[in-house]
Amino acid sequence: MDRKTFGSPLVFAIMAAFVLVLCFAVQARAEGERLDKLQVQASRTKPSKKNHVDARRIKKGVIAERLRKSNAELDSAKAAVWANYIMDASDEFGVDPFMISAIIVKESGAQSNVRSRTSHGLMQINWKAHRTGLTSSFSGIDSRTDIYDPKKNILAGTYIFSCYLRSSGGDVQKALKRYVGGNAPRYVSGVINCRKELDTRFAQHINKVN
Repeated sequence: MDRKTFGSPLVFAIMAAFVLVLCFAVQARAEGERLDKLQVQASRTKPSKKNHVDARRIKKGVIAERLRKSNAELDSAKAAVWANYIMDASDEFGVDPFMISAIIVKESGAQSNVRSRTSHGLMQINWKAHRTGLTSSFSGIDSRTDIYDPKKNILAGTYIFSCYLRSSGGDVQKALKRYVGGNAPRYVSGVINCRKELDTRFAQHINKVN
């Protein structure tokens, strides 16, 4: 082939088009490979909705089971309802549901009508100390009688603990001391140990499912 033929505009255009098509094909294949890898990675790391729902259901079951262990007179239906209240309060105030449950177990033995000289209900709310904050924060809490309602008591107690947890910089032990109103190492360790027990039971149930 002489230089004139090789330099023909038509030949040059055909060769350029061929190279361009080849480049696009290689690029498309590379992009496709990257997309495939991203999709595989996403499928490995992103939890499915079913697993999320199962974990929540298992948590509620573990909580209900522990409440009934503390209070033998508590029937399974009511324990399940209270477990729902605990999960709702956890969602609203960002407190671990097992921590809420552990406080309930330690404070009242999962008995909604328990009262002491100053404190009332499942989470033993000190009405005198928290009345102003609770009545201004919750439209459904106007009197001491209201906090004997399990749902309102759990919301109020979780709210109080969340405030202490936040002001303590996330230090659980400090928050628990403030919640109980003094330096109470046995109380603090009791709540923490109960929470660990719930964590362990949850892990056991999850392992069975998986």
